Amino acid sequence: MSEHFGFLNESELEVGPALSFALRRGEIEGWLKLEQRSDATTQIKLFNPDSDFSLLCSTVQRMEVARD
Repeated sequence: MSEHFGFLNESELEVGPALSFALRRGEIEGWLKLEQRSDATTQIKLFNPDSDFSLLCSTVQRMEVARD
């Protein structure tokens, strides 16, 4: 079904649009930090609706969020 809408998962390391959005939103809000390390053995591809190219990420770090 996802292929019908143009969402093709080329590998197990490609994250779908919903999870990609959630991870990127977490980074924008400051409670996640997504990095691409040059020495990483594994990377995931994040869906990027603004481009034909995927974003690569090798590390997801949970950040501390200040509470009011």
